[in-house]
Amino acid sequence: MKRVVISVSALILCILFVSFNTGCMEKKSRELLAMLDGIEELYLENREEAVSKYEAFFEEFSSKEEYFCISLNHEEIDILREAVAKTYSYIRSDESAEFQAEMYALKRLLMHTSELEKIKLGNIL
Repeated sequence: MKRVVISVSALILCILFVSFNTGCMEKKSRELLAMLDGIEELYLENREEAVSKYEAFFEEFSSKEEYFCISLNHEEIDILREAVAKTYSYIRSDESAEFQAEMYALKRLLMHTSELEKIKLGNIL
């Protein structure tokens, strides 16, 4: 009987941890996506200010990257880092088409990574 109680308790703890982790991952991704939306709108009006906002985004991403390392596959983190770096180089060099394309890809990557962490049958299987 003790083994059953311990097993059920461990299962409940795992489910709670996964739920908490999923919520944190979604929150962090939403915050980063909101920053990117603001940068994209600002880019059309004032490129220099958009560059400074992107630098703030870069710092924010770097601070949250440690959490992503706990939650995500490291290949996905490398892809995210690469997209963030490419977007930064495009926004600094004033290459509008490349910046917008890479910004779209970066947003999709952030949405995709948070979707991967959700508890769904498709993710489990």
